[in-house]
Amino acid sequence: MPMIETALVPHPAVASNGIDSIDDLPVAYLECDVNGIINRCNKMAQEIHRSELGELLGKEIWDLVVHDQKESSRNAYFAVMKTGVNPPITYRAMYTPSGGFRTFRFDRNVILDANGTPSGMRVIFFDVTERQLELERERKARMWLESISDSMNEAVIVTDVLGFIRFVNAAAEELTGWNINDLKHMTIEKGMPILTYAPSDGVPLNHRLLLERRCAGVATLLNRNRQQIRVHLSTSPIIDQAESSTIGVVNVMRLVDGPE
Repeated sequence: MPMIETALVPHPAVASNGIDSIDDLPVAYLECDVNGIINRCNKMAQEIHRSELGELLGKEIWDLVVHDQKESSRNAYFAVMKTGVNPPITYRAMYTPSGGFRTFRFDRNVILDANGTPSGMRVIFFDVTERQLELERERKARMWLESISDSMNEAVIVTDVLGFIRFVNAAAEELTGWNINDLKHMTIEKGMPILTYAPSDGVPLNHRLLLERRCAGVATLLNRNRQQIRVHLSTSPIIDQAESSTIGVVNVMRLVDGPE
Protein backbone atom coordinates (compact mmCIF):
# COMPACT_ATOMS: atom_id res chain seq x y z
CA MET A 1 0.00 0.00 0.00
CA PRO A 2 1.49 3.39 -0.97
CA MET A 3 2.29 5.88 1.75
CA ILE A 4 0.41 9.18 1.95
CA GLU A 5 2.53 11.91 0.40
CA THR A 6 3.74 14.55 2.85
CA ALA A 7 6.33 16.41 0.80
CA LEU A 8 6.49 20.18 0.50
CA VAL A 9 3.46 21.70 -1.18
CA PRO A 10 4.41 23.76 -4.26
CA HIS A 11 1.77 26.38 -3.56
CA PRO A 12 2.76 30.02 -2.84
CA ALA A 13 -0.11 30.55 -0.38
CA VAL A 14 1.03 27.54 1.63
CA ALA A 15 4.72 28.39 1.52
CA SER A 16 4.10 31.99 2.56
CA ASN A 17 2.41 30.76 5.74
CA GLY A 18 5.48 28.82 6.79
CA ILE A 19 3.84 25.39 6.34
CA ASP A 20 6.38 22.69 5.53
CA SER A 21 4.13 19.67 4.95
CA ILE A 22 0.63 19.06 3.67
CA ASP A 23 -0.03 17.21 6.92
CA ASP A 24 0.52 20.54 8.70
CA LEU A 25 -2.42 22.08 6.90
CA PRO A 26 -5.53 22.67 9.10
CA VAL A 27 -7.79 21.53 6.22
CA ALA A 28 -8.10 18.47 3.99
CA TYR A 29 -5.77 18.72 1.00
CA LEU A 30 -5.18 16.57 -2.06
CA GLU A 31 -3.79 16.75 -5.57
CA CYS A 32 -4.89 15.00 -8.74
CA ASP A 33 -3.19 14.38 -12.07
CA VAL A 34 -4.62 15.45 -15.41
CA ASN A 35 -6.91 12.38 -15.41
CA GLY A 36 -8.38 13.14 -12.00
CA ILE A 37 -6.38 10.43 -10.20
CA ILE A 38 -5.44 11.40 -6.63
CA ASN A 39 -1.65 11.31 -6.26
CA ARG A 40 -1.14 13.31 -3.07
CA CYS A 41 -3.24 13.81 0.05
CA ASN A 42 -2.80 14.65 3.70
CA LYS A 43 -4.00 12.76 6.75
CA MET A 44 -7.05 14.97 7.26
CA ALA A 45 -8.27 14.22 3.73
CA GLN A 46 -7.80 10.49 4.31
CA GLU A 47 -9.55 10.48 7.68
CA ILE A 48 -12.81 12.07 6.55
CA HIS A 49 -13.61 9.33 4.01
CA ARG A 50 -15.28 5.95 4.41
CA SER A 51 -12.95 3.17 5.43
CA GLU A 52 -14.21 0.97 2.58
CA LEU A 53 -12.68 3.40 0.10
CA GLY A 54 -9.30 2.41 1.46
CA GLU A 55 -6.28 4.47 0.52
CA LEU A 56 -7.23 7.63 -1.36
CA LEU A 57 -4.09 7.56 -3.48
CA GLY A 58 -4.94 6.12 -6.86
CA LYS A 59 -8.65 6.84 -6.58
CA GLU A 60 -10.51 9.17 -8.95
CA ILE A 61 -11.51 12.37 -7.22
CA TRP A 62 -15.17 11.93 -8.17
CA ASP A 63 -15.16 8.64 -6.22
CA LEU A 64 -15.43 10.84 -3.13
CA VAL A 65 -18.77 12.47 -3.94
CA VAL A 66 -22.27 10.99 -3.79
CA HIS A 67 -23.36 8.92 -6.78
CA ASP A 68 -25.65 11.46 -8.45
CA GLN A 69 -22.87 14.09 -8.48
CA LYS A 70 -20.14 11.90 -9.99
CA GLU A 71 -20.93 12.53 -13.65
CA SER A 72 -21.15 16.32 -13.27
CA SER A 73 -17.97 16.31 -11.18
CA ARG A 74 -16.10 14.29 -13.82
CA ASN A 75 -17.28 16.52 -16.68
CA ALA A 76 -16.39 19.68 -14.80
CA TYR A 77 -12.91 18.37 -14.02
CA PHE A 78 -12.00 17.58 -17.63
CA ALA A 79 -13.45 20.89 -18.80
CA VAL A 80 -11.02 22.66 -16.45
CA MET A 81 -8.11 20.53 -17.72
CA LYS A 82 -8.89 21.79 -21.24
CA THR A 83 -9.08 25.48 -20.37
CA GLY A 84 -6.55 25.74 -17.54
CA VAL A 85 -8.78 28.30 -15.84
CA ASN A 86 -9.12 27.94 -12.07
CA PRO A 87 -12.66 26.76 -11.32
CA PRO A 88 -14.94 28.65 -8.93
CA ILE A 89 -15.58 27.55 -5.36
CA THR A 90 -18.07 24.71 -5.30
CA TYR A 91 -19.96 22.65 -2.73
CA ARG A 92 -20.28 18.87 -2.83
CA ALA A 93 -21.97 16.23 -0.70
CA MET A 94 -19.38 13.61 0.34
CA TYR A 95 -19.65 10.31 2.13
CA THR A 96 -18.19 10.06 5.65
CA PRO A 97 -16.81 7.19 7.76
CA SER A 98 -20.12 7.12 9.65
CA GLY A 99 -21.93 6.02 6.51
CA GLY A 100 -23.77 9.28 5.90
CA PHE A 101 -22.73 12.30 3.90
CA ARG A 102 -21.90 15.89 4.67
CA THR A 103 -21.46 19.10 2.67
CA PHE A 104 -17.94 20.25 1.87
CA ARG A 105 -16.64 23.43 0.30
CA PHE A 106 -14.02 22.85 -2.43
CA ASP A 107 -11.37 25.45 -3.26
CA ARG A 108 -9.46 24.32 -6.37
CA ASN A 109 -6.33 25.47 -8.15
CA VAL A 110 -5.02 24.20 -11.50
CA ILE A 111 -1.46 22.79 -11.54
CA LEU A 112 0.51 23.84 -14.64
CA ASP A 113 3.60 22.10 -15.99
CA ALA A 114 6.74 23.89 -17.22
CA ASN A 115 5.03 24.66 -20.52
CA GLY A 116 1.97 26.19 -18.86
CA THR A 117 -0.20 23.19 -19.72
CA PRO A 118 -2.68 21.91 -17.09
CA SER A 119 -1.25 18.81 -15.45
CA GLY A 120 -3.58 18.39 -12.51
CA MET A 121 -5.36 20.16 -9.71
CA ARG A 122 -4.89 21.04 -6.05
CA VAL A 123 -7.98 20.78 -3.89
CA ILE A 124 -8.55 22.12 -0.38
CA PHE A 125 -11.89 21.20 1.16
CA PHE A 126 -13.57 21.56 4.52
CA ASP A 127 -16.83 20.62 6.18
CA VAL A 128 -19.50 23.35 6.01
CA THR A 129 -22.50 21.16 6.84
CA GLU A 130 -23.53 23.06 9.98
CA ARG A 131 -23.09 26.41 8.25
CA GLN A 132 -25.19 25.26 5.29
CA LEU A 133 -27.92 24.03 7.63
CA GLU A 134 -27.86 27.35 9.46
CA LEU A 135 -28.17 29.25 6.18
CA GLU A 136 -31.07 27.03 5.15
CA ARG A 137 -32.82 27.67 8.46
CA GLU A 138 -32.29 31.40 8.00
CA ARG A 139 -33.62 31.20 4.44
CA LYS A 140 -36.76 29.39 5.56
CA ALA A 141 -37.29 31.81 8.44
CA ARG A 142 -36.91 34.76 6.05
CA MET A 143 -39.36 33.22 3.58
CA TRP A 144 -41.82 32.61 6.42
CA LEU A 145 -41.61 36.24 7.57
CA GLU A 146 -41.91 37.50 3.99
CA SER A 147 -45.01 35.35 3.48
CA ILE A 148 -46.57 36.82 6.61
CA SER A 149 -45.70 40.37 5.48
CA ASP A 150 -47.17 39.79 2.03
CA SER A 151 -50.44 38.63 3.60
CA MET A 152 -50.81 41.96 5.46
CA ASN A 153 -53.06 44.74 4.17
CA GLU A 154 -50.65 47.36 5.48
CA ALA A 155 -47.65 48.38 3.40
CA VAL A 156 -44.35 47.36 5.00
CA ILE A 157 -40.95 48.81 4.04
CA VAL A 158 -37.82 47.83 5.95
CA THR A 159 -34.62 49.88 5.76
CA ASP A 160 -31.11 49.44 7.10
CA VAL A 161 -29.53 51.98 9.45
CA LEU A 162 -28.45 54.13 6.50
CA GLY A 163 -31.98 54.34 5.15
CA PHE A 164 -31.55 51.97 2.19
CA ILE A 165 -34.62 49.82 1.50
CA ARG A 166 -33.99 46.11 2.18
CA PHE A 167 -37.48 44.61 2.16
CA VAL A 168 -40.84 45.56 0.69
CA ASN A 169 -44.10 43.63 0.86
CA ALA A 170 -46.73 43.38 -1.88
CA ALA A 171 -48.95 46.04 -0.29
CA ALA A 172 -46.05 48.52 -0.36
CA GLU A 173 -45.56 47.88 -4.07
CA GLU A 174 -49.23 48.60 -4.68
CA LEU A 175 -49.22 51.70 -2.49
CA THR A 176 -46.09 53.32 -3.92
CA GLY A 177 -46.39 52.10 -7.51
CA TRP A 178 -42.76 50.96 -7.46
CA ASN A 179 -41.57 47.49 -8.39
CA ILE A 180 -40.03 45.66 -5.45
CA ASN A 181 -36.70 45.25 -7.24
CA ASP A 182 -36.56 48.99 -7.97
CA LEU A 183 -37.30 49.93 -4.37
CA LYS A 184 -34.57 47.68 -2.97
CA HIS A 185 -31.93 49.86 -4.63
CA MET A 186 -33.26 53.14 -3.26
CA THR A 187 -33.11 55.10 -0.06
CA ILE A 188 -36.50 55.45 1.57
CA GLU A 189 -36.40 59.21 0.94
CA LYS A 190 -36.27 58.54 -2.81
CA GLY A 191 -38.69 55.59 -2.79
CA MET A 192 -41.37 57.40 -0.80
CA PRO A 193 -40.53 61.11 -0.52
CA ILE A 194 -42.51 62.64 2.32
CA LEU A 195 -43.98 66.11 1.72
CA THR A 196 -45.66 66.65 5.07
CA TYR A 197 -45.83 64.80 8.36
CA ALA A 198 -48.18 65.40 11.29
CA PRO A 199 -47.05 63.41 14.33
CA SER A 200 -49.67 61.84 16.56
CA ASP A 201 -47.16 61.39 19.37
CA GLY A 202 -45.53 64.81 19.23
CA VAL A 203 -42.27 63.39 17.85
CA PRO A 204 -40.93 64.88 14.59
CA LEU A 205 -39.94 62.52 11.81
CA ASN A 206 -36.17 62.36 11.25
CA HIS A 207 -33.71 59.56 10.63
CA ARG A 208 -31.92 59.80 13.98
CA LEU A 209 -35.13 59.50 15.97
CA LEU A 210 -36.35 56.60 13.82
CA LEU A 211 -33.27 54.65 14.93
CA GLU A 212 -33.96 55.38 18.58
CA ARG A 213 -37.71 55.08 19.15
CA ARG A 214 -41.13 54.37 17.67
CA CYS A 215 -42.88 57.13 15.77
CA ALA A 216 -46.44 57.50 14.48
CA GLY A 217 -48.38 60.08 12.51
CA VAL A 218 -50.03 60.98 9.22
CA ALA A 219 -47.76 61.60 6.25
CA THR A 220 -48.28 62.93 2.74
CA LEU A 221 -45.92 61.24 0.31
CA LEU A 222 -45.41 60.94 -3.43
CA ASN A 223 -45.91 57.67 -5.27
CA ARG A 224 -44.00 56.64 -8.39
CA ASN A 225 -46.35 58.70 -10.60
CA ARG A 226 -45.68 61.77 -8.41
CA GLN A 227 -49.21 61.69 -7.04
CA GLN A 228 -49.78 62.71 -3.43
CA ILE A 229 -50.93 59.99 -1.03
CA ARG A 230 -51.88 60.41 2.64
CA VAL A 231 -51.06 57.50 4.92
CA HIS A 232 -51.03 56.58 8.56
CA LEU A 233 -47.33 55.95 9.14
CA SER A 234 -45.78 54.12 12.08
CA THR A 235 -42.11 53.25 12.43
CA SER A 236 -40.13 51.10 14.81
CA PRO A 237 -36.39 50.43 15.15
CA ILE A 238 -35.26 46.83 14.57
CA ILE A 239 -32.99 45.67 17.38
CA ASP A 240 -30.40 42.91 17.11
CA GLN A 241 -30.96 41.27 20.49
CA ALA A 242 -27.61 39.49 20.48
CA GLU A 243 -25.65 42.69 19.86
CA SER A 244 -28.13 45.09 21.52
CA SER A 245 -27.83 47.40 18.52
CA THR A 246 -30.21 48.89 15.96
CA ILE A 247 -29.91 47.25 12.55
CA GLY A 248 -32.76 48.95 10.71
CA VAL A 249 -36.22 50.47 10.76
CA VAL A 250 -39.60 48.99 9.83
CA ASN A 251 -42.14 51.39 8.31
CA VAL A 252 -45.82 50.40 8.27
CA MET A 253 -48.28 52.46 6.22
CA ARG A 254 -52.04 52.38 5.81
CA LEU A 255 -53.82 54.49 3.22
CA VAL A 256 -55.94 57.39 4.49
CA ASP A 257 -57.37 58.24 1.09
CA GLY A 258 -56.50 57.70 -2.54
CA PRO A 259 -54.26 59.75 -4.89
CA GLU A 260 -55.17 63.39 -5.24
